[in-house]
Amino acid sequence: MELETNIEYEVEISEEAKSWVELMPDSRATFRTDRISFMVRPNPTGKERVAIIEMIDKQGISSEKIAIFQSSGVLPKTFHVSTPGTLGQLLAEQELPHELIISGSLNESDYASLKDYSTGKILDLTGVTDTSIPEAAFQGSTASYVYLPLGLTEIPKNAFRESTMTTIDIPESVTCIGAYAFHRSKITSLALPENLGRIEAGAFAGLNIQGNLVIPDATTFIGSTAFCGSTFDGTLSIGEGVKKIGTGAFADIKFTGDLIIPDAVQVMGEKAFHNAIFTGSLKIGNGLTVIPKDAFLMQPGKSPRDYPFMRGTLTIGENVTRIEERAFEYCGFTGDLIIPDKVETINQYAFRSCYRFSGKLILGEKVSYIEKHAFAGNDQIFPTESMKLSFEEIHCKGVRPPMMTKYAFGGSRISEEPVEDIFLNVPIYVPYYTMDLYKEAIGWKTIASEFKSLESYPK
Repeated sequence: MELETNIEYEVEISEEAKSWVELMPDSRATFRTDRISFMVRPNPTGKERVAIIEMIDKQGISSEKIAIFQSSGVLPKTFHVSTPGTLGQLLAEQELPHELIISGSLNESDYASLKDYSTGKILDLTGVTDTSIPEAAFQGSTASYVYLPLGLTEIPKNAFRESTMTTIDIPESVTCIGAYAFHRSKITSLALPENLGRIEAGAFAGLNIQGNLVIPDATTFIGSTAFCGSTFDGTLSIGEGVKKIGTGAFADIKFTGDLIIPDAVQVMGEKAFHNAIFTGSLKIGNGLTVIPKDAFLMQPGKSPRDYPFMRGTLTIGENVTRIEERAFEYCGFTGDLIIPDKVETINQYAFRSCYRFSGKLILGEKVSYIEKHAFAGNDQIFPTESMKLSFEEIHCKGVRPPMMTKYAFGGSRISEEPVEDIFLNVPIYVPYYTMDLYKEAIGWKTIASEFKSLESYPK
């Protein structure tokens, strides 16, 4: 090792490393560039080890540190299981190195033995010929790494639940991840195989993942709570083939960038993205006809106006017909809110307290019913906020005024005696030949500052 220096110093090797790292006697020169030599003895242990070496000047100040890492000096051992159920006996008869290579065919008893002997070890199962492993095979395992059988087709229920390993390579042959397979494990990196078809309930819940999450296009089903409570420091990409997203599948997750629900998604469970925190826009594809209850509901910890996330816009798919209760309550999207032409019903609290909408509210042609507080504020939870949202104008495309329950746009505290519908003080644009109908319609005549013709609106 060469070291350029202009000070006098001493070389200190950490106490625990002195048995295998030694400073050579001819390693000091009087020139500006010092050459320091060390003798490093072979590693007889089954674990990686590290030596910390410090350069200490005459004032006792450490001016430089050097780390020498040495990998395990013990070669892995190979165990071939010709008769399932005999692996435990093979392992018990030998001193085991850091890495075990297993081949042959294994049964539940063999996997139980592996768990007993695997603490801190690397398990290479690529030579195992089975296409399946037992449920809970590595649940709670303390192995440092597991290479799975190359022909594996499914990772079953609870397979790695609460295990301590931080990385896993899922073979490309895997088409299904079972329920709670990696639930609350210590996995920090996750790459899903291209042919993965199903992700069952709770499979990746409670993880802390570094990097992006890409759900393959081959995936068609994402079960309830599949990724609930997980955090990604990158983006989330949902494959174009996903048809069903289960209840709470992405509830309480965190990621960066936009959220795009593909056109293939036809069914979404309640609370699918409840309290999901992301930084960008939300685009809902054209496959959904119903946006379910609490689908994107946020927890009302503080006013949506103050969110440091959810800074983008909201786009609702053109085939949606119903927006259910609290679907977007407390969300922080910005700009215009466009309700597509096929939407008929907007249920109670659907957009309550979405204070950052600041442009137009456009109600599609078929909107016929607007439930209480659908577009209201909530000054009980947010005392500094208004009982109304911040739309600058409202466009109603329907030839009949949508029926609305009282307080659809605000005007009533939840826990107090109701007051009249709030006066929005914004213009409402309607088809010119329906203006008289809107002026007489219950609710509409109370909230509008004036009615204007849609046809006169600047193109």
